[in-house]
Amino acid sequence: MAFRSSLSTSLRVSVPLAADLQPTKDALTLWLSRISATRSREVDAVELGHIKQLYATIPTRDGSDVSYPWAGPSHEMSLQSGHHLALFPPLGPLSTLNPDGTDSTWSSPPPFARRMWAGGRFEFNLTNELKVGEDVTCDISIEKVGLK
Repeated sequence: MAFRSSLSTSLRVSVPLAADLQPTKDALTLWLSRISATRSREVDAVELGHIKQLYATIPTRDGSDVSYPWAGPSHEMSLQSGHHLALFPPLGPLSTLNPDGTDSTWSSPPPFARRMWAGGRFEFNLTNELKVGEDVTCDISIEKVGLK
């Protein structure tokens, strides 16, 4: 299977460590080494129906703003940077979610439930835009994880 469009993302995560949680520091240290080495490649498709659903929620794309000319999405239409945020949803079973409903894939072990996004980066290939109807890939890695 050939992938025409791709993007990559990396995250920086900071995990607070309270002094009274030192007994679980070994589990956290093990998680830190595992998560730093984890790489993930997700595959999705830019489907016309999903883009239509997305555009129905955006005022400048839902057709109600007559001052903004818009014909609606169409097959093979190029998408602007940022549309990737509607792609690659976590697909784990409900039983794997954290108690607060977040995806557990990249989460630190209990009791370190507090998470902080300390920075990130998206790289877009501007000569190879996302297009409706194409398969896409997303490469995910954790660039840096540290105790705070």
